[in-house]
Amino acid sequence: VLYTRVVCLEWLCQCCIPEWCVWNGYASAVCQSGVFGMAAFLPDQRYTQAVMSGQGFGGLFSSIANIIALAAGHSPQGMAVGYFLSATVVLFACLVATLLMPKLEF
Repeated sequence: VLYTRVVCLEWLCQCCIPEWCVWNGYASAVCQSGVFGMAAFLPDQRYTQAVMSGQGFGGLFSSIANIIALAAGHSPQGMAVGYFLSATVVLFACLVATLLMPKLEF
């Protein structure tokens, strides 16, 4: 039974995880190109710059959150809950902004 579990884990690490990473990369590329395509329809280059700045801030935010979580000595489960909650808050703020944007003058 132990040998079967080791073989299954080895298969998972060698086959499924790299394939998942490739598909995740494809999905990210499609999403990112869609966002840049939507920003390109806007009349000024500042909007494309804002998209790029937002992506940079997202990377900076996740790095700072990781440093704080490691410095505080949280468990991996606690860190996962914190990351999930912060992502939920950001997504909710984006949803609210998306619903309010059509009501603003452009």
